[in-house]
Amino acid sequence: MALTRSIPDWPAKRRALRHLVFSIVTFSIAYWLYALGNWQRSAAHAGDRRILGVRQAIRATLHSTDAVSVLEHALSGVGMAFVGIAVLQIYYFAYQPPRANDVELPRWGRVLLFALTAAAVAAIVWPLAYGHTGFLVVVAVWLVIGWWLARPDQISQLAFDAPSSYIALVGGLMWLNFDLGWKLHQWPITRDTAGVVLAHLLASSGTLVACSAAAGAATQRCAWLRPSEV
Repeated sequence: MALTRSIPDWPAKRRALRHLVFSIVTFSIAYWLYALGNWQRSAAHAGDRRILGVRQAIRATLHSTDAVSVLEHALSGVGMAFVGIAVLQIYYFAYQPPRANDVELPRWGRVLLFALTAAAVAAIVWPLAYGHTGFLVVVAVWLVIGWWLARPDQISQLAFDAPSSYIALVGGLMWLNFDLGWKLHQWPITRDTAGVVLAHLLASSGTLVACSAAAGAATQRCAWLRPSEV
């Protein structure tokens, strides 16, 4: 009898496992893009002639001395979108549809959970923030967590009805720290012009938004990218 009851659960478990595997793959791609960018920059600083030749060829082709750095920021935006895709797939993997007999967490419980989560976020995120941008990044994460605890139905609606916005939201938090925060922290060192800084930020945010839109459209069109129960 127990075996008979468990058989219908296997298709659902396979579908859930599919989301987990896809999230691991997309996280791996994001990390590979990050490692690739770091490797080629380190190789260029070390005087690798092949890497320096490629970078010079890109500058000559695009007729801009800042072409390589702009492309690097554009690539970082792609990686952040992949992180957003991975988090969306993890959400699909962990999602449990609400049931009639579910007990809603009381307001004091949500406040306590927010306080504990906010403290954990501050302890983890603040050391990762660049320069004086820690407060900005932590507050942004707090706002998203507070929204999730106050209106979990809206987060679910975003994930299922507007996956591109969900991906962009997660990627945007990454962008806030690892691109905007990093750029502001490095600006006094690099002494780039305001135009170059703006080009870098537009390149990363532009590819993040474009990739989020494309991934969201693919998620809505491809049944195997989203839960079939919803």
